[in-house]
Amino acid sequence: MSLNRPSLKFLLPGLVGVLLAVWGGVAQAGRYNDRPPEEICASLPPAKAKVVAEWARPAQEIKPLARPEGNTAVSVGIKYKIKLLPVEEVALVMPEKGIHLDKFGGLLSFTVTKAGPYRFSTAPYVWLELVPADGSKKETDVLGSEALLWCAGIKKNVVFDLEATRYWLQMSGTLEQDVEVMVSAPE
Repeated sequence: MSLNRPSLKFLLPGLVGVLLAVWGGVAQAGRYNDRPPEEICASLPPAKAKVVAEWARPAQEIKPLARPEGNTAVSVGIKYKIKLLPVEEVALVMPEKGIHLDKFGGLLSFTVTKAGPYRFSTAPYVWLELVPADGSKKETDVLGSEALLWCAGIKKNVVFDLEATRYWLQMSGTLEQDVEVMVSAPE
């Protein structure tokens, strides 16, 4: 196959763009990967440092629910240690979304008293869905995540924009039965 001048006119700028994007990503990653986790955690802005400090506290044990019935009363700013259930025993609130089932799952309840952004942090990685407990199954908006929180051992963190209501925190998508979860207050 030979390339003629018109095809080079479009191919060359695209190739240059891809190379610059890859180089920029490598430079960005290197800026954090060459620093020890303690140094990264120590340099976090105050709101993220608060999450790390809350995560460093001992975890309280809590049992997950197998179905959306009952109450587990997860509180803001407290890390919980959970032994998830075999996924076959869990009735997921939103199974129609093509949730990653893998091996373990469970449900917790969480009540938002003040609307706003809430950060959900886990270790190890767990697929999270927040579903209003009123049965509306309204989608919750994801506002972002912070990769630098890995410095504290947090493997996943997601910020959801939540209304003042009760939610089901649906956990799945993990091969690990023992999980730690924490909800952080609005920043």
